[in-house]
Amino acid sequence: MTTTRNTILTMLAMVLAVTSVTSAQQLFRGIPLDQGSNVQASEGMLNRTRDFYIDVLDNFTGDGPLSGREADTHQIGFVPPVADVPNGLLQGAAADAHGRWIADSDYIISNGRVVRETGVGQAIAQTPWRTFSGLGDDYKLEATAMVAAGETVSIGYFGEGDGSQGLNSDFGQLVLGLTRGTDANVNTLDWSVAWDDNGIRQTVSGTTTAALSEEINLQLGWLDTGAASDDLFDAIIGTSNGNQRLIQDRMGNAIDVFAVGFESGANSSFGSFTAAVPEPNTAMLAIFGVIGMVTATRRRA
Repeated sequence: MTTTRNTILTMLAMVLAVTSVTSAQQLFRGIPLDQGSNVQASEGMLNRTRDFYIDVLDNFTGDGPLSGREADTHQIGFVPPVADVPNGLLQGAAADAHGRWIADSDYIISNGRVVRETGVGQAIAQTPWRTFSGLGDDYKLEATAMVAAGETVSIGYFGEGDGSQGLNSDFGQLVLGLTRGTDANVNTLDWSVAWDDNGIRQTVSGTTTAALSEEINLQLGWLDTGAASDDLFDAIIGTSNGNQRLIQDRMGNAIDVFAVGFESGANSSFGSFTAAVPEPNTAMLAIFGVIGMVTATRRRA
């Protein structure tokens, strides 16, 4: 009888705790997730049914150089620019770095789009976004881009460094690229997802279609499983025909992310860039705790 009563009391306490968690404001790194205008539907990314929450969003309003510019719509600070930052709102140098672009001088913003002035050489734009174990589980990058004939646009999760080795090096920890054909194949898009596997480049690729005049929505999800060899990715593009999943697969290793960003061809352009985090599943963790405690009580009985 005592065991049964203790079990019931334990379950009741945990249910009350779950109710409290679900009714309270949810936090990510000590910051309220819902900022009023930063909720983003998952659209099936990583098989999620729950929303993502935008951390960084730049719609590229105004004109001028991209480098040194801060994201114009959201720079909340869920994911800090560097590790070992205290929970809560970013302060000082961390707040200044979050959502601020580091970019090749060739990038400028003109009429609300990121374009290149000369189109000469490699040009990577990144903003520091340092993930680490225990911070979260799945993340989503999203961008809108016009892809010019014969050119490539890419978005990705980047490693440590300035990107001087290009996105085909280990700097491009996980990258989605779209390359448009030319002439009779101008509506053909060759896509690729590439990632770093302990210094070995892994790539999957395929082909889809979209009209030259269409602005493409690129989405790249990454699920940080916490295991050394079990991270997952999800790649989706959106066109006038709706969303199309390009591929969803395992990486066979874990990546290490220091920044997020993009690269554009000489005549291509970006209209927006977003980095988002997941809603924590605290309530489910509490339910699992109930199950574990009940099981342990029964075993002791």
